[in-house]
Amino acid sequence: RYDDLMEAAFGHRGKMIGVFCMSGFLLLVNALYLVLIGKSLQWFLVHGLGFEAPYRTCVLAISGLMVLLTLLDDMTVIAWLAQFGCVSCVVYVVTITVVGGRYGLRGQCPYKPTGEALRFEGQVHSAWPENWLAPFSVMAKCLLCFAHQPTTTTVRAAMQHPERMPFCMKTACLSTFAVYLLAGAAGYYGFGDIVDAESVLTNMIDDKGKPLVAGLLLSSAVQLNLALTFPLLMNVVNRATEGALIGGYCAPVRLVLLV
Repeated sequence: RYDDLMEAAFGHRGKMIGVFCMSGFLLLVNALYLVLIGKSLQWFLVHGLGFEAPYRTCVLAISGLMVLLTLLDDMTVIAWLAQFGCVSCVVYVVTITVVGGRYGLRGQCPYKPTGEALRFEGQVHSAWPENWLAPFSVMAKCLLCFAHQPTTTTVRAAMQHPERMPFCMKTACLSTFAVYLLAGAAGYYGFGDIVDAESVLTNMIDDKGKPLVAGLLLSSAVQLNLALTFPLLMNVVNRATEGALIGGYCAPVRLVLLV
């Protein structure tokens, strides 16, 4: 683990620095998760149920649920529900790939440009790489950031033969990267560079402005997956902080970290 490496190199102080860095990183990831859950919930309420819900209201509602899940110390139920989170990841890939392929084959995306997009409507930007090494640099970053990070913990927890860890990690990373590449390529093929920067969900509409079934599925999958991932990551941060400061469960510390 990262904190063990820091301890071996710099002693106890290094371990504390390692715990602080990793905990800070996970807290920033969870903050992003709250934003994504709030936007997905708002999209679902507006387009799926016809209920006008402000974005901030959606985030506050989700935050209330996350407070309860953060105070939960036993992750057995959440871990059991995580299998449904895996199903939601499949929904991600299927919906983005299907809709992206559909729009790409039709040659038309029912996109409503924002004010920012209209300012650059008359400009043409070259999409060619600056040199032949540039694409490989991007692929390496995607492989390490988007494939290695989510698969390492899962593979390690499920390992029955630790000596096969390197082979399993390579296979898991390459498989995950292939899935990301498929969904990204299909999405770009259909939506192009006019996708709203806020969310792919913005483009999950038909010619009449009505939501696609794929959009409703994607929105639900995002909420389910991130709502299950959030307490797991918070539990890691909570236990690391409690172990460093107090040595046991402490509700006030967890609430401070969440805020």
